[in-house]
Amino acid sequence: MENLAKEISEVIVSSRITNITDNMDDVIDILQKDEDLFYKVENLLTKDDIVWVNKNNNKIFFEVSFENDYPKSVNSKILDLETEVKWIENQVCKDEDSINWENVKYRYKRALKELGFKNVTYYQKVREVILTHKPKKWRFLNNN
Repeated sequence: MENLAKEISEVIVSSRITNITDNMDDVIDILQKDEDLFYKVENLLTKDDIVWVNKNNNKIFFEVSFENDYPKSVNSKILDLETEVKWIENQVCKDEDSINWENVKYRYKRALKELGFKNVTYYQKVREVILTHKPKKWRFLNNN
């Protein structure tokens, strides 16, 4: 399995470098079927690779971690409305200095786009959370 994880991570890296997504559908299908393999591949990728996959694919997401233990991070394969709202709430309840607003904005925008018909509910819940805890940041989250 280590060899397969290394091979898949190399495909992702080379796809990012050449900016060609031709092989990504096959790679994503393999990763969706094997959670252990997903974690192994995720740990082999850099932040740039993870951001590139997340931006160019709507079937699977790697969590971008800004912690010291990067690149090891949490699996975020399937977007769930309640999970996403809870994550935002946990972030905005931290001390202002410890919040990475770029990460919050990225995840908020991604979830808003990917939750489909649930995005209105998500928008309203996030709006309520932000306006309750950090009202001055609502405009920041919704700027392009």
